Amino acid sequence: MCSYVFLVGQCRAPPTLSRAVPRDTNGRESFPIRTEVTYKCHDGFVKIPGKSDTVVCLSTSEWSTIGEFCNASCGAAPRLKSAALRKEDEAKNYCPPGSTMNYVCRPGYESTELRPVITCLENLTWSEAPEFCRGKSCGVPKGPEHGRAVVLTNDQYGARADIICDEGFRLHGQTFIQCLLKGDQVEWRQLPTCEAITCSPPPNIAKGMHNGSNVEIFVYNSLVTYKCDHNYSLTGEASIHCTAKDNISGVWNGSAPECKGQCGPNQRLHRVVHDTNLIGGFTTNREVICSALNTAGNSAEPEGGGPGFDTRIGIPAIAIAFAISVIIIVYIRKYQKKKCSYSVNPDSSKHQITMEHDFHMNESKHNLIFKV
Repeated sequence: MCSYVFLVGQCRAPPTLSRAVPRDTNGRESFPIRTEVTYKCHDGFVKIPGKSDTVVCLSTSEWSTIGEFCNASCGAAPRLKSAALRKEDEAKNYCPPGSTMNYVCRPGYESTELRPVITCLENLTWSEAPEFCRGKSCGVPKGPEHGRAVVLTNDQYGARADIICDEGFRLHGQTFIQCLLKGDQVEWRQLPTCEAITCSPPPNIAKGMHNGSNVEIFVYNSLVTYKCDHNYSLTGEASIHCTAKDNISGVWNGSAPECKGQCGPNQRLHRVVHDTNLIGGFTTNREVICSALNTAGNSAEPEGGGPGFDTRIGIPAIAIAFAISVIIIVYIRKYQKKKCSYSVNPDSSKHQITMEHDFHMNESKHNLIFKV
């Protein structure tokens, strides 16, 4: 049989509580007079504010009385983006079922018609917080000059809107604006700008010019037109315009044209007949081009007999032309897809006719050179 010896001036083990246990007793069975023992609540319980959690060993070798000081409680109140706990509720750590927590709206938010209160439920959870605070409105955002703002969600505090520039302009700055706090109000901040896209000066061309020589800045869609010097013709598109690459850099939409030399009108030459019709009854399109140079290499005007006709040629030249025309008629009928050229050498005792095949009747040009 086990027996315990109780010493006068000591207390036995501290009283047992249902919701708490003594701290740091290390399994001791006796405690000297005036010894204090503090309890701690079991998990899931918290100390009730104002109630003692300590017992004392009295001179009578008895412990001082203690009641239940632990009770079930909801945990810490939830933190909300739009609201904060009221100051008098911030320090609360004991929230039994039925207790409440009160909120106030944060800067940038305003109260709604709902009460800013949550309640600890019997299952020791907090009731769902209603939308008792909502963001203040920045209003419809105004985009930058030559651009617009596109709202993504709403116009309330914290919202964002994308900035899109008009065609021919590029964004300088952030791609969005945001509804931010200013004092106790809110406004759209950090508005970027839309800058015009420009092209470098258009290229110059040899033997020509463009109409943008006096222009300093070539903005998007600027049109430049080229023209050539006298006796030069334009090859390529006469105009180019400023376009955008990736909506950032300005580039010309094509290459500049070129100016190339061109022949002047046919000159009337000495001892040459100029005519634009072949002898014969054809309806096909034909052209007789007569050209020659005199011995000095310069063109000469015909002498006498009216414009374009040398009277010294006379009947023999007409007869020769008629004979050649007859030959052409016969040859065309026989070879409709041949190309012919005829030359008459007046210095020779015999007139020579040379022929080249691949004649196209409907699109032919016949060069007839007559010399006497």
